[in-house]
Amino acid sequence: MRSIMLLMSILVVPAAVAGVVAVDAERGKLGGGFVVVDDDEALDGRYVTSGKLTGDRPVSSEQVATYKVELAQGRYDLFMRIRVDSENPQAVDSVFLPAKFGEMSLDDNNAWLKINELQDGANSYVNAVGEEIKNGVWSWVRFSGQVDKDVAVPPYVSPGGEVTFQIGHREELHIDALAWVPSGQKINSEELDSALALKSDTDAPLDEEEDQAEIDESDSPGDVVSATTGVRPSDAQAEPSPPQGLSVILGFGDWAMTVEKGE
Repeated sequence: MRSIMLLMSILVVPAAVAGVVAVDAERGKLGGGFVVVDDDEALDGRYVTSGKLTGDRPVSSEQVATYKVELAQGRYDLFMRIRVDSENPQAVDSVFLPAKFGEMSLDDNNAWLKINELQDGANSYVNAVGEEIKNGVWSWVRFSGQVDKDVAVPPYVSPGGEVTFQIGHREELHIDALAWVPSGQKINSEELDSALALKSDTDAPLDEEEDQAEIDESDSPGDVVSATTGVRPSDAQAEPSPPQGLSVILGFGDWAMTVEKGE
């Protein structure tokens, strides 16, 4: 009888972050105009910023960052963790957002939303719990449903499966992370931090003894994170089976149970 060792880890996901997908800003495909900066206050120790540009839309791919995520079918509110530099806030407080999921045209003003004047006191944007944005402070901001002058940021509609989301840099806004939350779902900053931490765990290198399922080898379908499980398909890797018997180890946090059966 062929032997198989299966190692499983069960992760309990808080109800508040169910269906939420978050990603560190620096983990996207960044155009050459973006710069990654180390910062102990950023959730993954780094954030992205850019050189100063203006206008009504990105004018080249150098200005665009692209993210690919897997979302269930439905409507999602966009949250971003941002910081407006307190030393020169009027020069670092804007960003381009897309009108919808997908790759946006660089020739169409209607494909992009110019979000400006995010600095303290200049706009009505608030953080995840309804407090006004403060310069020099990292804040999770719900962009969907808020209005920048005459521009309303819509919920984003996912058809289900992998979707593309793009942002364009405008001025030098500091961007730490992005999150897509099912529309109408209440969530606070700590819960958004948790959603990002769960996602970041799937990006970390696998521990061969504790975090891998050893079954059959298969091709990786790509670097896509699931909104349902929080795990990429490539996180399952194959290695040779033990020479005899059946050993199944179930991991539950700090607890483990081993069941063995001979041939």
